Amino acid sequence: MGPLPTSQNRPGPDSAWMGLFLAASLLSSCLQPAQAWDGLTIRQEPAALDVGGDVTLVVLGIPQTLLVCSWYRGAEAGIAAHWILSYAPSATPQKSYGPAHTGRETVGPGCSLHITGLRESDVGSYTLTVQGSGYKQTISMSVSFSVQLFPRFLALVVGVPLSVLMCVALLVTFIVCKRRRSSGASILIEPPGERTGLVPK
Repeated sequence: MGPLPTSQNRPGPDSAWMGLFLAASLLSSCLQPAQAWDGLTIRQEPAALDVGGDVTLVVLGIPQTLLVCSWYRGAEAGIAAHWILSYAPSATPQKSYGPAHTGRETVGPGCSLHITGLRESDVGSYTLTVQGSGYKQTISMSVSFSVQLFPRFLALVVGVPLSVLMCVALLVTFIVCKRRRSSGASILIEPPGERTGLVPK
């Protein structure tokens, strides 16, 4: 996984605890060869998303011996500016937040990343790194957010007034046509001679 980027924790516990877990993780990787964890996968839930909605990147196959996991924006890990957060499961779980943390991201016991209040800027790749006793792995997921630029509630806000305007336009057209027909039927044919003022004898 490489060294974890340094950043001020916000909001989070004392960074010394996170440093302790990271030191233990690095020490374990030095003492024995690191191996990839083949069963690690990421799943997006739900599949279809709206702007303003929520998404969870569910991590499956996390081993019990996990020491620390970290999430990054983008397809590469270890970039300080892209570091979202780190999580160290223990009797007292520790969390640390990086520069890419917006306050809308949280992490659960299984290292799953939950993002609330989705924005268009959230579209893209996310990378997870996991490290424990004797293994480390980096896995990326290109999150294809099918984000709708006009969410359902916005579609209602725009669609309802538009429907009303269409109904009003149809009603006005109907009234105008009806008046024209009525005025045309009420025209009386003038008797001969009235136009000239001469009345035939």
